Amino acid sequence: MKSTDPDPSPTKKPRAETFPQKVSQRKKNRTKTPAKKNNNRR
Repeated sequence: MKSTDPDPSPTKKPRAETFPQKVSQRKKNRTKTPAKKNNNRR
């Protein structure tokens, strides 16, 4: 397991790159949610 310790570090970097992509899609969805929420509030 100690040998895999150094492995998780490099794997965390690629994961950070997938995070921004997920945030981008969430941001696009977020712009649509506010408009829908406003309609529901009315």
